[in-house]
Amino acid sequence: MSKYEAGQMGSEGECSKEGGKYKKCYRCRLSPLALAVAGGFVCALGTLFLGWTAATHHWGVAMVHLMGSVYTGYAPTMMGGVFGGLWGFADGFISGLIFGWIYNISLCCCRCRCMCNPK
Repeated sequence: MSKYEAGQMGSEGECSKEGGKYKKCYRCRLSPLALAVAGGFVCALGTLFLGWTAATHHWGVAMVHLMGSVYTGYAPTMMGGVFGGLWGFADGFISGLIFGWIYNISLCCCRCRCMCNPK
């Protein structure tokens, strides 16, 4: 039985009561690594799709050239799309990791103001 099923842990922003006293508020924390992997896959698929679309249908060629000035090897070709996908994964991974880390730090800095503990 998990802590949530046993009623020992409140949901986000709620206080749990144990033995007549209120415990601290629990907040939802992110897993920076999971967010980094998800962000990496989303960015990789987006840049890969854009590169391949530019190669086959000539849509978004200007955008690929603009991004290619930052992502080395990214061009409106099939192989350029693969390079863009790799760069996109690295970019999304690092961005997601930093975002998750900053989000979790910001949770520690903010005090919980529950109805049961208005301090």
